[in-house]
Amino acid sequence: MVALAVVLVMVKVGVLPPLYVVTPQTQIRHENVTGLTTSTTNDFNPEWSPDGNMILYLASGRNLHIMSQDGSGKKQLTRDVYVDDFAWSRDGEIIFATSTPGSPFDILVMDINGDELKLVDNASGNPGFCLDPNGDVLYGSRNSADLWDVWAVNISGDRRRVIADISTSCSGSQFSAFPGCSARTPDGKVLSGYMMAYGGHIYEYLYFVDANGNCGMLNATLDTRPEMDRFFRWSPDGETIAFISDRSGRSEIWIMNSDGTNKTQLTASGDDCGPIGWSGGGFDWSPDGRIAYIVHSRKSVYIPKWGLEWEEENKIRVMDADGGNKQVLLCLPDSSGKINDLAWSPDGSEIAFVFQPDSGNRDIYVLDVPAVSAIAGVVSE
Repeated sequence: MVALAVVLVMVKVGVLPPLYVVTPQTQIRHENVTGLTTSTTNDFNPEWSPDGNMILYLASGRNLHIMSQDGSGKKQLTRDVYVDDFAWSRDGEIIFATSTPGSPFDILVMDINGDELKLVDNASGNPGFCLDPNGDVLYGSRNSADLWDVWAVNISGDRRRVIADISTSCSGSQFSAFPGCSARTPDGKVLSGYMMAYGGHIYEYLYFVDANGNCGMLNATLDTRPEMDRFFRWSPDGETIAFISDRSGRSEIWIMNSDGTNKTQLTASGDDCGPIGWSGGGFDWSPDGRIAYIVHSRKSVYIPKWGLEWEEENKIRVMDADGGNKQVLLCLPDSSGKINDLAWSPDGSEIAFVFQPDSGNRDIYVLDVPAVSAIAGVVSE
C-alpha cells in the first residue's frame, strides 16, 4: 500500500513539502486514491453527474469546470463570473446561480458543452436554490412588500410561478435573508434556513414553508437561543435530515426526522478537534443511506530536540445512518493539510474529496470505496 503523501507527490510534485514527523507516513488504510486535478489554481467543490461519468467543480476563482470521472477532458464552462451555487439536473444539465456582491442574481441552465439559457433574471435575495422532486428550480426572492416569496421555474424557463408567499407572521423581523432551500418534502413543504446574529455568533434555523405561507421551525424556536445547527442534508429516501450541531458542546453530526423530531447525535469526537468543523463538505450521504464524514484530530506530542509539537491526522470515515458500524476508509497521519468537500458517486463506489495542503493549492482526488461486506476488513473505530 502507498502513503497518500506519495500519491500526492506522484500526481503533483511539491504539493506536500518535506516535514519533520514523529513517525513515517503510514499506509493508506484503503488503497486506490487517484488525483484528478493538478492545476495552479484552487480546485474544489466536486459534484458528480447523475450517471457518474462527469464531475463538475469550481476553479479559476469561482468559475465552473467539468471533467470526466478519471480526470480527463477538463473544460472551463464559465468565465469572468462568480458562481454562487450549482447543481446537476435529473437529466444531466447544469444549473447555476451567479451574482456580484450586493447585486441581484441570475439562475441559468447549460449543457455540458457550455450552451446557456437564463431561467431567472435579476432576482432579489441570496443566490441559492434547490431542486424540486419534479425537476423544477426553487429559490427565494424578496417581493414588493419586502417579504420573501418562494418561486419555482422549470428547466426550459417557460413556467415561472410563486409557490409560497411567506407571511409576516412566518418571516418576521428576525429573518435576515432567504438563503435558498435545502429540499422539498414529499408533502410539498419547502425546507430552508435563515441566519441571525446572537451574542456575536451566527446561527442557522431550519424551517418549512407550505404553499399557504405557513411555516414552522424544525431545529429551534424564535423565543429561545438556538443551538448552532448548520449544513442540513437530506437522506436519499427523504425520511431523515443529517446536520452539524454544537448542541452537545462540540461540533458533531446529528440526525432528525423530516418533521424535526427524534434528534440523535451520531458522532462523538472526544478530545479531537472536530470531527467535522463548520464545513458543508464535511459529510455526505451514500446512495444506500450511509454517511461518509471527515475527522480532523490534533494532539500535542513530545519530540526529542524539538519539544512539544502538534500532531495532526485526517480521516475519512463511514457509518450507518444510526451512527453504528463506524469504519475508517482513509487515514492520513501527520498530514500537512486538511480534507474537505466529500462527494459520494451515484453508484456508491467512489468518494471525491479535496485536499488542501498547508502550502499549495487545493486539488480534487477520488477514493475507491469497498463494498459494504468488505468495509469491516478495513479499520474499525
